[in-house]
Amino acid sequence: MIEIILGKRNRIITASDGASAISWALDTRLDLILMDLFMPRQDGFETVRILQEKSDTRKIPVLALSAEMSRVNAERALEAGCVGYLGKPIDAR
Repeated sequence: MIEIILGKRNRIITASDGASAISWALDTRLDLILMDLFMPRQDGFETVRILQEKSDTRKIPVLALSAEMSRVNAERALEAGCVGYLGKPIDAR
C-alpha cells in the first residue's frame, strides 16, 4: 500500500500498487509520497525509479517504508531516489 499526501490540506490517498501511485502522482499535485517497498506486480524500488524519470514527478519527495528493515533495503531505496527510509510499524508518538 502506498500513502500519498495531497497538498496543504493533508488529505491522504491510498494506492494499492505502483502503477496506481504513478497515475496519482502524474494527475495530482503531491507534497509527499510514503512508499511501501514490497508490493505485488511492481515493487516500490521500481515505482520510485519511474517517478524519478518523469519531469512532472521527480521533485516529489518519496519516503520509503518497509517492515523488512535492513541496510541493503535502505541503500536500495536511497539509490532508487527515496529521501529517507522508515521501518513499519511506525509509532506515532
